[in-house]
Amino acid sequence: MIFLKISLYVIAHQSILHTAVTAMNDVDDLKYFNRRKADYETFLTPTDFAMASELDDHWQNSDDWVLYNTEKFEGDMDINVIDLANIYRNVDNDDINSQNNVLYNAVRNRHQLWPSARIPYAISSQYSPYSRSIIAAAMEEYMKHTCVRWVPRSVKDYDYIYIVPDRGCYSMVGKTGGKQAVSLGTGCIQKGIVMHELMHAVGFFHEQSRTDRDKHITVLWGNIQPGMQGQFEKYDHGMVDSLGADYDYDSIMHYGPRAFSRNGQPTLVPKIPVSIGQRLNFSTLDIFKINKLYNCSLRVTETQRIVATTASEISQEPTNASIHLIITESCKNIRSDCDELVTYGWCIGNPRWMKHYCSKSCGMCSNFTVQPCVDQRLDCFTLLQNGHCTISNAFMQAFCSKSCGFCKSIEMLSNKTAATTKLPTTTLTMTTEATTKKFSRLKQSFGTAWRKLISSKINPAEVSSTQKLCSDRKRFCTHWKNVGFCKGLFSSFMMENCQRSCKTCTDEYDDKYSK
Repeated sequence: MIFLKISLYVIAHQSILHTAVTAMNDVDDLKYFNRRKADYETFLTPTDFAMASELDDHWQNSDDWVLYNTEKFEGDMDINVIDLANIYRNVDNDDINSQNNVLYNAVRNRHQLWPSARIPYAISSQYSPYSRSIIAAAMEEYMKHTCVRWVPRSVKDYDYIYIVPDRGCYSMVGKTGGKQAVSLGTGCIQKGIVMHELMHAVGFFHEQSRTDRDKHITVLWGNIQPGMQGQFEKYDHGMVDSLGADYDYDSIMHYGPRAFSRNGQPTLVPKIPVSIGQRLNFSTLDIFKINKLYNCSLRVTETQRIVATTASEISQEPTNASIHLIITESCKNIRSDCDELVTYGWCIGNPRWMKHYCSKSCGMCSNFTVQPCVDQRLDCFTLLQNGHCTISNAFMQAFCSKSCGFCKSIEMLSNKTAATTKLPTTTLTMTTEATTKKFSRLKQSFGTAWRKLISSKINPAEVSSTQKLCSDRKRFCTHWKNVGFCKGLFSSFMMENCQRSCKTCTDEYDDKYSK
């Protein structure tokens, strides 16, 4: 009887503890996603990529325990025995017997590759702004180093990946057809882990499962969890492709030393003194293999940037109205997605930032014209009717600005003015009576949307040159303030770019046009 009472007490205590831990996890998860929100497809916006550019890689957590899920193939791959059999069956026998078929970790079946290295995606609406910036940062690494392009899914894209906060981290390998999930759930919102899962979707298996694995790694089978030995199998000669690369201990796709450990002791030991399982960056060979797999035409280096999404991939036709931009001497793009940002109107909405990162695409080195006000989605009118211009303001500004009336086609400066005016580092100065009147008409035409749209600072003629503006430099400062970015991780970024919204100005001239 006493034993029964003790047992019941232990069970009850464990149940309460489990409930408490679950509740704590749920609260912690709210920093990254909210599964109670309606789940619908969205896309990353320029704001997400702008916030991603401010992240500091050095603080990123590199804990990859979430990758070792006992219910998934090799911990994080959404694949089964039938899929593996199909991969093997579709291989050319001549290739199997080839001496060049020293196995590495990319899919051999070319039907599993994404055509033209273009990977359509959508992302769940349940992710927080912070998580979206982490995912954007991971995609940026592909744009920096490879020709793989992550593009918002259009209505014509039947095959695409859907990034969703399911239970744990997992992905299918390569293109499997239709809508395929990439799960980034609890513990997965780390840039290196996102890069790892996306590399599965690109078409890569794990590094330590190569056929030649045993020449480089010792598997300590006695330390592996019971029933998990199958997670350490090597691939057959027909499953993966030879990419001419050596075994890569430093690959972001390599298991860590204690993967599926039953006792905290190592399960994988390199045969040379090196570390394995890093989740911070692509290795040199990771970059080489991605580019080799997709036959990238350019030799990608650390400084080369491949355009991520070109204007030609936007389904909506631009309007005929134009905005003439200011000219500067600098003529280069630093970011990979400059052409895409141009289609969103960022050359006008955030000229200082675009001058630094995308001066070539914005035409800031020559007289250039862009179309500033277009809808980027086919369902903008439906979203408008459902009230998303208000409840999803930032998203709609980026993708449905025309339907929501957030922008008006207006010529800010004449060709003559554009040819003779320079864009200063921080402000656009308009000194003539004519341009001041144009500015006034522009402000009136925007109505209440003016404060949310214009992040470029325009000094009225009457402002003294010695007065210092108290203003917001970014168009989404008010939104960022409302979600708490004035304090904590992004405080330094906000102090520099959102002084008015964060109320950190003292004795400066209050720029009423920038709020």
